[in-house]
Amino acid sequence: MKKIFKIDCGLYPLGLLTILSGIGLHIAGYGSNHNTWEIWAVIHSVLSVSFTILLACHIHTHWAWFKHVRRSTISRKRFMTTMLTMVSISTVFSGIVLLAIWGVNTQVGLLHYKIGISFALLMLLHGVKRIRIIKKAVCKADRTHSHCLCG
Repeated sequence: MKKIFKIDCGLYPLGLLTILSGIGLHIAGYGSNHNTWEIWAVIHSVLSVSFTILLACHIHTHWAWFKHVRRSTISRKRFMTTMLTMVSISTVFSGIVLLAIWGVNTQVGLLHYKIGISFALLMLLHGVKRIRIIKKAVCKADRTHSHCLCG
C-alpha cells in the first residue's frame, strides 16, 4: 500500500480519537476532580500532537494541490478544503497557545474548544466525502488480502 494512503487512512482513527479526547477534556473541566482533567489534558495533548504530525505528512503528500489552490481563486469545489485548512491552522495555533496556559476553563481554552468543534465537523465532512476514494485505492493496492475493505 502506498505511503499516501497509509497516511490518509491513519488520519481517520487518530482524528476521531483527538475529537473524542477533546470533548472528554471539555467535560472533565466541569467536574470537581482536577486530576481527571489533567489526565484528559495529557491524553488530548498526545493525540493532538500525533494527529498534527500526521496531518503535516498528509499536507506534504498533497502539496502540489495546495500550491495550485494558492495560485487559483477559491472555487466552490475547494471551499470546504480551504475552510478546513484555515480552521485547522486556527485550532493548532490556539492549542499551542494553550500549552503556555495551564488551567481549567480559561477563555483561550473555551475558544480552542469552539474552533476545535468547527474543525471536527469540517474534518468529518471532508473525510466522509473522500472515504470511497480511499476505500477504492486501498482495495486496489491490497486485493490479495482477506482484510480488504471492499467486502
